[in-house]
Amino acid sequence: MTGPTAASPAAAPWPVTPGVRLADVPGATLEERVLRAGDLGFSCVQLPSKLVYASYGIDRTGLTPGLARHLADVAARAGVSVAVLGCYRNLALTEDEGLGNELAEFRACARFASWLGGCVVATECGRPNRENAIGPDRLGAAAMDRLAHGLEGALDACAASGVTLAVEPGFNECACSAERCHELLDRLGGRGLAVVWDPVSLLHPLAVGRAPELFSRFIDLCGDAVVALHVKDLEVVADEARPEWCDGTGRRIVCHGIGETGGVDLSPVLEWAAVAKPWVPAIVENGSPDGLAGCLARLRG
Repeated sequence: MTGPTAASPAAAPWPVTPGVRLADVPGATLEERVLRAGDLGFSCVQLPSKLVYASYGIDRTGLTPGLARHLADVAARAGVSVAVLGCYRNLALTEDEGLGNELAEFRACARFASWLGGCVVATECGRPNRENAIGPDRLGAAAMDRLAHGLEGALDACAASGVTLAVEPGFNECACSAERCHELLDRLGGRGLAVVWDPVSLLHPLAVGRAPELFSRFIDLCGDAVVALHVKDLEVVADEARPEWCDGTGRRIVCHGIGETGGVDLSPVLEWAAVAKPWVPAIVENGSPDGLAGCLARLRG
């Protein structure tokens, strides 16, 4: 038999699982945000650890099995799952700069993710200085060495709790391109390192016009490791007052919910995901409170 079959990707693309970052969902309490996400029609959520801390007035010592059960019960009532627990810490530090404290956060969050049902733990790709300042020091080989060292400890923490660690590369961080993310996967991929892919976070003003090419490059180099997507839109604004956010043009990117500005077309990313990543979480970020329903409609469309 020739041609696509019912089981082949060409014949049976799969939907993504629409999700939303809870920090963008309106609500006076964390419970209200979770229930609102379900009411809007989202199927999963990203739960930032910092939002949990702020909502209950706790630090990592308050991430208990009881709190995890409570939040899992709320999510079940809302009809959503917790797809990603955000533990966005700076792992490109040395021990003298506070790496031990960052790894303690990962141990606590990894246990909490396990108690929540085994969701992915996600982190950013850091900057090699205590101030977490954006600068050229993030671009060298030494920055990648520091990040890889920190990730080894975070991977140990996640492995001990039986959950997956995923990095989210970004232009303003150590893993600032598809190539540098691929390098991390080569160095640490045997440890089970995964990727949360935010296509917009890897762009900068000069690169927006090359977005389709850059998206294709990321899929080729890192697509196998992607376990979740972040979906958003962008606008390019002048910002001479904050040059650290710029790419030398005196402009920077401001993020919005998917489809809110028309600054970037994520159709190629979503079309790839529909074939290659069945039901992968596609999590809306930076959506305005009144615009989330429209973001969901565009994501589904």
